[in-house]
Amino acid sequence: MVSREKITPHIPLSREYLEKTGAQPVKADILSFIATVLAGSFLFLVFYGIRKVFFERAGVPDLTGITVFTATTIFLFLVDGLFFLLVISLIEHFFVLFTGGKPDFEKTLKSVITASALPVLFIWLPIAFHVPYSLLVLAAAFMVFTYYGIRKFHQKTKDQAAFVAIFTTGTIVVLLSIAHVKLFG
Repeated sequence: MVSREKITPHIPLSREYLEKTGAQPVKADILSFIATVLAGSFLFLVFYGIRKVFFERAGVPDLTGITVFTATTIFLFLVDGLFFLLVISLIEHFFVLFTGGKPDFEKTLKSVITASALPVLFIWLPIAFHVPYSLLVLAAAFMVFTYYGIRKFHQKTKDQAAFVAIFTTGTIVVLLSIAHVKLFG
C-alpha cells in the first residue's frame, strides 16, 4: 500500500526553507548554488539556441561549434557565478557591519546564495531574448530575497534588513551599470 504524504514545495521565502538552509553546512549551500548556476547555464543554452535557430534563422551550427560554445558557456557561468557570489557576499557583509553586532560571514554567504537563486536561474532571459526591464525585475527579486535572508540569518530588525537589502542591491546595480558602460561603450 502506498502512503500518501503531503508534498510541500520549497519556496525560497518560506520560513521552513530558510530554517532548513540555516541549519545545513555552507558546503551544501555552495553545492546547491553551483547546481543552480548549472541549471541557469543549461536554460541559457537552450533558449539562446532556440532564438538563434528559429528567430534569427542562423541555421544549425556544426557539432564542433556547439560543443565549444556549450563548454565555454558552462565554464563562464560557473566562474562568473562563483566570482559574483564572493563579491556580492563581501558587499552585503560590508553593509551588515553597519547595522551593528558581530556578523558571521557564513550567514551572509547563505543569505546571498538564497537571494541569488531566482536571478541566477533567469539571467538568460535578458541575455538570450533582450526582454526590456527584466534585469530590474531580477534586481527587485534579489532585493526582496536579501531582505528576508538578512532578517532570518542575521536576526536583524526590519529597518536594518531593508537598509542592507537596498544598499547591497543598489551597489550591485551601479557597479554592473558602470561595467556595462566601460565594456560596451
